Amino acid sequence: MDFVALDVETANSDPKSICQIGVAVFKNGDLIETWSSLINPQSHFDFMNSAIHGITEEDIRDAPTITDIKSKLDQLVGENVAAIYSGFDKVALEKNFPQINYSWLDITKVVRRTWEGVAYSGYGLANVCKLNDIEIGRHHDALADAVAAGKVLICALNAKKLKLDDCRSLIRRKISTLIAHGKMSENPNPVNIVIEGGNPDGEWFGDVLCFTGELRMPRVEASIKASQLGFDVGKSVTKKTNYLVTGIQDPTKLKGKSISAKEEKALALIKKGQDIVVISEEDFFYMIGGN
Repeated sequence: MDFVALDVETANSDPKSICQIGVAVFKNGDLIETWSSLINPQSHFDFMNSAIHGITEEDIRDAPTITDIKSKLDQLVGENVAAIYSGFDKVALEKNFPQINYSWLDITKVVRRTWEGVAYSGYGLANVCKLNDIEIGRHHDALADAVAAGKVLICALNAKKLKLDDCRSLIRRKISTLIAHGKMSENPNPVNIVIEGGNPDGEWFGDVLCFTGELRMPRVEASIKASQLGFDVGKSVTKKTNYLVTGIQDPTKLKGKSISAKEEKALALIKKGQDIVVISEEDFFYMIGGN
């Protein structure tokens, strides 16, 4: 089980604004090396992001830029699988380095096919660590999260009695347990099952998404597109929300606040340990392959 777990934190909703990176190198299932660095994103810090990870503009004043650490990152990853906990980290690095050619593995897709109890919700890193008695350290510290994510992947592979190479075929399987969250019609014939939420054949089936702000496309159109890809599009942010996609906020609706009510709710849940990715509309569709 040789792989490298990566995690990043960002200064604002732009994935390019990496302000910290953590790397955990695993060999034969053992953690053999760690490395982390604060990064000067050369961008502004949003209140919401700093409230999550605690990093401020003062902290990164003398830090290297993301370009400065690229050779170190390549050295650590090498030819190994680059394991991440959600597609956001992949987007952040690809946005900074369009030519990056790592062999990516989204650990959440392995986790959801390993433990039925978190197939539909509760598969955030903090919760899965708790279920497997893994010490996560300070959540939303890039290095602590990278180490914890790597240990989760090892637990999942051991639970399934799989090798790392088996992950590709594993994550192509449908998450059949999610069908239980659908709603049966009066006719019990399987062809008449009505699923509440996204397309069960979609790659992102089981993930819950919420929009806030004005989008570049009509909200209905964006919701349909997301639903076709498997997302359950919610009207509000809840404990089940995985992604909050932000558009342009109307200042008149903010009532003097700097963030929307949905962003406030997401921030409150994140502080309680819920893993919610807050991302722009453009970068969300980039993440799911719709750019």
